[in-house]
Amino acid sequence: MDAKRNLYQAIDRLLQVQSIDQVSIDMILEESDVSRATFYRHFKDKYDLMHWFYGSYVKKAVFHPESTWEEIILNTANFTFDNREYLRNAIKYEGQNSFPNFIQNFSRDFCISRYKSIYKVDELPTHILFAIEYHCAGAVQIFSSWLKSDMSIPPEELSKMFYQCVPATLKEVLA
Repeated sequence: MDAKRNLYQAIDRLLQVQSIDQVSIDMILEESDVSRATFYRHFKDKYDLMHWFYGSYVKKAVFHPESTWEEIILNTANFTFDNREYLRNAIKYEGQNSFPNFIQNFSRDFCISRYKSIYKVDELPTHILFAIEYHCAGAVQIFSSWLKSDMSIPPEELSKMFYQCVPATLKEVLA
């Protein structure tokens, strides 16, 4: 686990100062003091490492199964604000394995899992699945725009505005 922790810390440090497309595997290896073979034993590529880093961190910091929808949105806004340099660099890359696509899929999967857990079902109704997809796509765009701006809207205010725009269908079922 030390190798993964070293890689985790290396990608965190590197993405504080540059975008993922500027980071090479060699830079990650040098920063982490991990061998190339060890890197590829754990990850397919640098994007896989970046996604694992984000997913690991966010699961602990933002997406708690017992949290209310409002708390999740506020946690997300605070996390985004507190990690703005890392996230600004992460969203610069828009190609295959892009961070915004990962965030959208991560959020969608969380919502689907939460719905299934609450309602003890294997499949979601089409209108709920559509609302989740719509909401997650919009959320990524709003948070990306906020990150690219001067972020003059405080996280608390942004989260209130954001919550007001959550489709009523989702507020009812994912509360």
